[in-house]
This record gives sequence, C-alpha cells and structure tokens, in this order.
Amino acid sequence: MQHSDAPWNELRKAETELAAMRAATDVRVVRDHWIQFLHAIERVWSKSAAHYGKSPKWSNWHKAYLDQRRADPLLSYLVNARGAEEHTVEEVANPKPGSILIRGNSSGAAYVERLRIEQGRVVEYRGDQPLEMSPAHVELRTVVNRGKSYPPPTSHLGAPLAQDVHACASAALAYYSGFLRVAEAKFVDSCRS
Repeated sequence: MQHSDAPWNELRKAETELAAMRAATDVRVVRDHWIQFLHAIERVWSKSAAHYGKSPKWSNWHKAYLDQRRADPLLSYLVNARGAEEHTVEEVANPKPGSILIRGNSSGAAYVERLRIEQGRVVEYRGDQPLEMSPAHVELRTVVNRGKSYPPPTSHLGAPLAQDVHACASAALAYYSGFLRVAEAKFVDSCRS
C-alpha cells in the first residue's frame, strides 16, 4: 500500500487550529478554533479508515483503536462533540469571560482603597482582602449525541486530564499522531523509493 498525505494533512490542520487557539486572545475565537479542531481531528480518523481500510488487515488491526475511541473519555468525547456540533444546534463549548472576586472578611465587609484595571488586567490593587481572579476560558460542555450524554473528559488513557480545550487538543494530537505513525509502519510498503 502506498502512503497517503490525506490523514496527515488533517492532522496538520488540527495542529494549526490548536496553535490558533493558543494565540487567540478572545475566548469566542478560541471556541471557534476548538470547533474546527474537532472537525479536523475526526477527519484524521475517517481519512485513515478510507485509505488504510483498503488493506484486508485493517479490520482486525484497527479494532483496538476503535475500542479506545468508544471507551476512552477524551476520544469518545471528541467523536461525540464533533457529532453534536455537526448534526445538532447544540453548543459544544461556552466562552467564559474572566472575573475578579473580592470576598468580604468575617463580617462580610471588604475595603478597597484602589483598583485599577487596564486592558482587562489588574495593574494596581490596594485593599484589605485578596483578589480571586478567574481568567477567561472556554468551558467544555456535556454534549448529547444520538440521545446519549458525554461529559467533558477528566482522563485520557487512564491519566488525569484538565477540562481545558488546550489540554484536550494536545492530548488528542499526540494520540492521533501516534496512531498514524503506527498505521504507516503497518500498512505502507517499506520499499518506497
């Protein structure tokens, strides 16, 4: 079997979307790149199946990966988030603005002498209670696909995973990159010139 660039091109698109997520300063833009990432990473699988599936060995070989895609919290979530995004009107991720919280002391009071914010960042604060800051982020949502709910993943291949689009995308890229390398080694003729 000959090499195909198609699955690798989709992997590169997914990598580009992750880089764009990391570079974006607007959480709505991050969400939009996350959605495009979901589509690209799923196409890595479908393009691989279309190409390597021509081999009679594919059916038995890919079963372990297929089982992981069904059972692993991250992989299953990605498959079903893409499905929900593509086939329903459900939002798969929520952009959440950042926030600043000043809790009162034991009597409920808080004294703020000065609070100065420039371009969304606290540049000066003088007060008697600490600031609690929550940065802007994209919240993964529980998705419903084909009548079944899939909560945001908290693990991948048995290891803990942050419920964060960047962490999820990074883990997925590592997984599918490894999958493609193994598939190439298994199915592509080693005597290419």
